[in-house]
Amino acid sequence: MDVGLWVAAIATGHVLVTIIALALRDIGSRGRRDDDAPGPESSGGGGGG
Repeated sequence: MDVGLWVAAIATGHVLVTIIALALRDIGSRGRRDDDAPGPESSGGGGGG
């Protein structure tokens, strides 16, 4: 196989893994934010806005 094919395959795999990791991290952060929203931050003394 050519080196270009290996590089393309590795790059594609790396990009897919990165996208999946970012998606899972985004979903996890959203879930945590939703769980923390009704917590003491909103009911307690948050920002004086």
